[in-house]
Amino acid sequence: MGLLAQITGTVRKHPIRSRPPQKKIETVSTGTTLENLNGEATAHARAGRYGEAIRCYDRILAIDPNQVRAWINKGNCLCNLRRYDEALGCYDLAIALQPRDPLFRTNRGIALERMGRAREAIRCFTEAIELDPGCIEAWKARGRTCQRMGMVAEARVCERQVQALEQQAAIET
Repeated sequence: MGLLAQITGTVRKHPIRSRPPQKKIETVSTGTTLENLNGEATAHARAGRYGEAIRCYDRILAIDPNQVRAWINKGNCLCNLRRYDEALGCYDLAIALQPRDPLFRTNRGIALERMGRAREAIRCFTEAIELDPGCIEAWKARGRTCQRMGMVAEARVCERQVQALEQQAAIET
């Protein structure tokens, strides 16, 4: 057996020990991580470049389709572009991944309301409130939608609840 074969055989029999595993950072290409892509997407979205942000979120989701924040943020960008059906699909996937998060249902309700599907929107806001009675955004959105539908008494209930939650938050801070 030659020297190279002996060395190779030895390495195979006795693997080199490495450092303990560190936090895994998934890379897309040289120097690009999910964290970097998310930061880039967020910057695009804040600047109103929703198409660019969506492309970043698509890259994130191609790597890891379980990135709930990417689904929600992509849905929000699609909503801002008035692509509501696509936004609903993103929100539905996020809800499937994290069914207990009330903001996902609130965002879904906002998209439905913008599509003129107010009754379905109110149902989403109600589900969000059932998940978290302290979700101010769900109460606000439900109140606005009830007001638009002429459900004045229900809108007032929502408004009072928002005021109570805001007062409570002010006391706690």
